[in-house]
Amino acid sequence: MSKQQWAIIWFGRGGQGAVTASNIVAKAAFLDGFRFVQSFPFFGPERRGAPVKAYTRIGAEPINDFTSIHSSDIFVIFDQKLLYEVDLNQELNEGGFLIVNAPGIKIEERSKNRINIFIIDANAIAFELDLKVAGLPVVNTCMLGAFSKATGLVKLETILKVVKESWSGEFLNKNLRAVELAYEKCKVI
Repeated sequence: MSKQQWAIIWFGRGGQGAVTASNIVAKAAFLDGFRFVQSFPFFGPERRGAPVKAYTRIGAEPINDFTSIHSSDIFVIFDQKLLYEVDLNQELNEGGFLIVNAPGIKIEERSKNRINIFIIDANAIAFELDLKVAGLPVVNTCMLGAFSKATGLVKLETILKVVKESWSGEFLNKNLRAVELAYEKCKVI
């Protein structure tokens, strides 16, 4: 991909790991040769389950915009229900990538823009690997694998390297496997 700068919105619920995913992609993008990166969160009421957005910008040129991203090139949705809280015509650019944690969706009527749509059943992978907090699936590493597969922007190997730096022990192995499974199972619709 030859684009000079990429704007990414991560939209999840508190506890799903959207902020961590944003940070990991920023680090991985830097390691993969993007010289300029930003990663920052936006929180509403701070409680588990409340909507959370995180933003990532990566580029080959200096990034001079330090505001929230309102129109993205890539939009990653951690909870299928949050899809209906988004105006894809405003928040995702023509030709952009939409990556949704869902076993299947009908999205055509949600966007007038031509977009690339990818789905991954991250909840199923998280439950299979016992990646849960208080009984709820933590899907951030699944979404990282899907992100790598869908966009090709950051190499799978680099995502795995940064994940190795972020976790240890049993959680490390589960999260590495989650990235790999999601990469394998992510599909375009």
